[in-house]
Amino acid sequence: MNGKELQEIIQWFLDYPERFRGRDGRIHRMLELKRDHSRRVAGYCRFIAFEIGWKPGPVNTAEAIGWLHDVGRFSQWDEFGTFYDPASIDHGAKGREVIENEGVLEFLPEATRTAILDSVILHNHREIPESTDPLSLPFARLIRDADKLDIFNLVYGHLAAGTIRKLLPGISTEKTASAPLMEEISRDGRASCHNVKTVPDFLLTQVSWVSNINYAPTFRRISENRLIERLRKYLPSRNPGIDSIINSALKQVAEGCIS
Repeated sequence: MNGKELQEIIQWFLDYPERFRGRDGRIHRMLELKRDHSRRVAGYCRFIAFEIGWKPGPVNTAEAIGWLHDVGRFSQWDEFGTFYDPASIDHGAKGREVIENEGVLEFLPEATRTAILDSVILHNHREIPESTDPLSLPFARLIRDADKLDIFNLVYGHLAAGTIRKLLPGISTEKTASAPLMEEISRDGRASCHNVKTVPDFLLTQVSWVSNINYAPTFRRISENRLIERLRKYLPSRNPGIDSIINSALKQVAEGCIS
């Protein structure tokens, strides 16, 4: 993808939210947040792709995926009033549908279109299927890394501002971590959404993400910004189970930085 093609995709994305203005002429704050999130993720995509030595064409494709990965969120919010997929739709699949219906990628070669569409639909899956097109895999892995980097910072911002409850409406106010979730992370290195009952559970799920990071620049950014240590401050103190999960995550980050 060349620079002109990337700019066409960016312009389409910047224009798209205008369709969702309310009767008062405003775009809902939650949709503005998603637009801003997509801008930041696009930047992370470009950063990671550049750092791992990709050529300009693939770097541009990676950035385009960052802009487009959450485009399904706009109609999701407009129709259901939530970003919670289990209560509405799979926003990755919806994003692919929107991109195809709009013909956003018609001017690109088939392999590039496939890589972008596969990455959009897979960015929010628990795992990338083994059947995924090998040419799409590097891009699908990269968008998952970039998305996590921005969500790490988003979550910490809410914690620091004391507004984490706004990010997690309906979650229990208990300040303890659930035993089933800690056991799952200790056993599998990953956490399932259905085991997230409290804010500490949610934060531990964020910590467990390091087991699913793909590229060294992502690990280095996590390390440099002390993202795991910053989350630790908001978890129950003197808990052996939590300390073990944190220490394991820090070890994975340190090893990933030099991989």
